[in-house]
Amino acid sequence: MIVDFTRAPAAIELAAERVLKIPGKHLGRDESGLDCAGMVRWVYGHQAIDVPLPDSYPLQWFRRDPGRMQRWVVDVLQWPRVHRVRGGDLLLMRLFTRGGDHPGVYLGGGRFLHGLAGQFTIEHLHQSFGRDAWVNRIAAAYRPRELECPSQSPSSLAPPSAHSPPSPPLGSSPPT
Repeated sequence: MIVDFTRAPAAIELAAERVLKIPGKHLGRDESGLDCAGMVRWVYGHQAIDVPLPDSYPLQWFRRDPGRMQRWVVDVLQWPRVHRVRGGDLLLMRLFTRGGDHPGVYLGGGRFLHGLAGQFTIEHLHQSFGRDAWVNRIAAAYRPRELECPSQSPSSLAPPSAHSPPSPPLGSSPPT
């Protein structure tokens, strides 16, 4: 998997900045509080991307059912898995299990939005979490169909702008 430094659409970046002021709340679905799935829905909703969520699920379901988050993305959202991550993609990270149990929204430039310990934050993929950098915890990445470029294949996409460094492979050092 390769991490591209292309930025997310402006509406997603703006929503990411706004979500930093929203408290974390189990089963939260609005600005009074969001959980991680609610954060995903809220951020993509600002790009007019519909993200249906289950009405309820048991507390800490990810520890008992580590594949549930990935099944939600594949079966319910039906977003295609991508191997070149670019701004606006959904990341599923390995936090508690070997599967993707922790969602984040990739913002570009190596930055991603996610919730941890009851608050939302924007971190760099090369920051450490425990013994690993976040970039090494990516289990899978998915692109909302609304953000795909139907007339272009990944190999025909324009190269990054002069302001964006080339995409390093996952696990390499951040650009300096």
